[in-house]
Amino acid sequence: MTQRLGALLGLLLAGSMPATASAQNIVRCEDRQGRVSYSAPPCAAGTREVRPVAAPPPADAAAAQQSRQKTERELERLQQRRAQADTDATRAHDQERQRTARDCERLRIESAATRQTRAYLVSRSYYSSHDRDTIDARLAQLDAELRRRCSSD
Repeated sequence: MTQRLGALLGLLLAGSMPATASAQNIVRCEDRQGRVSYSAPPCAAGTREVRPVAAPPPADAAAAQQSRQKTERELERLQQRRAQADTDATRAHDQERQRTARDCERLRIESAATRQTRAYLVSRSYYSSHDRDTIDARLAQLDAELRRRCSSD
């Protein structure tokens, strides 16, 4: 297992070296137990060469530059999307606050009008206690909704 990791590390390092260093031949060597290792020729004692391994192609500077540019463009697009999402979230939050403010104002106006109506009713003898109880129930509903929705105002 250690030999395989060492061989893999060697291949990775060979692939990251400059083109002159990676031009060396690499061979796959196998011992009698079937364990595989990779090395520069010749194979170590007790192993035999199974086959040569093709060297990785030299790095293309133009392709690397294109890849970097593509990555930078993708990063910029992701940053723009994140900024747009933040802007949309802020806008939605502001709209929700405005909607809540309008609803609270409507509830306050309705509550004040209902209180005025109740004050008028109790001063008139031809309205029944049922009418007053109905208005009191509505006032209780309005007050509860004001406390629930507009407590932070």
